[in-house]
Amino acid sequence: MNEQIKRHFRLYLWLYIVTLIFSIVLITHIFSLLSRVKETEKLSIFIAADDVAYSRLSEDFKLDTTKKIEVDYYDPNDNLFNKVLLTRGVNFTDIIILPVSLLDNIRIMSNFKILDYEVIKKYIEIEESDIFTYNGKLYGIPIYDGSNGYLDSYINYNNEPYVLLFNIDSKNIDNLNRKKEHNNALLWLKKVFEEKNV
Repeated sequence: MNEQIKRHFRLYLWLYIVTLIFSIVLITHIFSLLSRVKETEKLSIFIAADDVAYSRLSEDFKLDTTKKIEVDYYDPNDNLFNKVLLTRGVNFTDIIILPVSLLDNIRIMSNFKILDYEVIKKYIEIEESDIFTYNGKLYGIPIYDGSNGYLDSYINYNNEPYVLLFNIDSKNIDNLNRKKEHNNALLWLKKVFEEKNV
């Protein structure tokens, strides 16, 4: 009997090892899926600036409707900035904060949501004529005019005008998509404007 058990283990040891490894990988994958934050439960922000107090910014402007706020930034004067903007900047974010000087190109503008003034004015007080336009369409909310504005204690604007834009693929701008489910990007904008006016 002892010899039979040894023979069995010699023949099938590889199967036990493969089964064990597969089980560990499967359990790890299941736990990672269960613990992952959904796109609608987090807010991702990309800022074109050389210095951003990103941890303070994400902490000070937390929303009750999100589990996580991620802030990423990159220096717009760096040679790789355009590549970073078109990858990290627009592919994986909800909100993009950029200097106006970068918004002169249809290739870049095609990544941003055209705004509906009726929806925007439900969240912030702003005149339609103050909204940044491109080719006659509303695109961005001015947040810094070159000397003062919003978030200036968090972002080094280098005295350049900046606008806040929404990623066209964001899952957190449903009101702009005529839905009412997930509006974390719009709620964050509202919170930023309310903080400045306190």
